Amino acid sequence: MKVVFFTCGLVLMALFAFSTKLSANEPFAENAHYKRVSSGNTATIGHSNKIEVIEFFLYSCSHCYELEPKLKNWLDTNKDKVTFKRVPAVIAPSWVTLAKTYYIAEKLGVLDQTHEALFKSIHVDKKVYLNEYKLTEFFSAYGIAPNVFLHEFNSKDIVDKVSDARILSVKYAFRGVPAIVINDEFKTAPFYTKDQEQMLEVMDYLLAKITTAKASD
Repeated sequence: MKVVFFTCGLVLMALFAFSTKLSANEPFAENAHYKRVSSGNTATIGHSNKIEVIEFFLYSCSHCYELEPKLKNWLDTNKDKVTFKRVPAVIAPSWVTLAKTYYIAEKLGVLDQTHEALFKSIHVDKKVYLNEYKLTEFFSAYGIAPNVFLHEFNSKDIVDKVSDARILSVKYAFRGVPAIVINDEFKTAPFYTKDQEQMLEVMDYLLAKITTAKASD
């Protein structure tokens, strides 16, 4: 399974030209390094004084796997400022199977064990999970019987959660993953920046921007 990214040379050149005009006080620009979230999108984690950060990802996405340790370090640094949630993106029908896998692991209480392990299985061990039957082999190593996994795979609550994830993916108009939504106000992704490291810098910038705005309210 491959994640398809759409890029345009002319657009990238225009963004680069625009970014060179940024002032020292504003190192990143809206519509270049990040975008404002359209009104009506709601993916809140709950009532909190902290800033909400949501990652949209796909297990078979190599860029998501690469981001995992970097994002973990960023979250450790900002744990007093943010609340964090992952949403398995559903941009194409073929993404549904692995999205269900995330929510099944969460429901059965093994997500802490399986999340990084599934990434590793796909990207390091080169395993391919095209359907739920292959995934039963993976989950059996974590004490989940095949019949239990298959039951949950088709259960209403898992189907509903994946449907909600698909709706959010459409609302935020993602063209690929990984992608980050901050405080349901802004979104950024590596395809808005030169690399993942710069994306994390943009996240720092947006965190400070939102914090300043909240302080002035």
